[in-house]
Amino acid sequence: MADTVRGMISNFLDNVKQLGHVPNGGRIYYERSQPPLLLPMVNGYYESSKDVDFIRDNLWTIMEQEFRFWMQNRTVAVGKDGIFYAMARYAMNREDPRPKAFA
Repeated sequence: MADTVRGMISNFLDNVKQLGHVPNGGRIYYERSQPPLLLPMVNGYYESSKDVDFIRDNLWTIMEQEFRFWMQNRTVAVGKDGIFYAMARYAMNREDPRPKAFA
């Protein structure tokens, strides 16, 4: 099923290129991102297929753009012993109801 997985990952990469992240669904109001599973998914695909060209062709999107989204939009500072760490979290930064709540 490597072709199926490659197609799914390609769709997710298109989402990252257009939106900056993999959305929670295909509807226009889905601002919430999926958990950060794209990198492990790509790694699993590579381990199974050894498709170096696919990785090389999509490295910027996979590594840079999605990582930047998570660091800019889904991190909180967590301190321990005076040292602060950026922790990624699966959440949305909004206080009003989700748009689909109005439907």
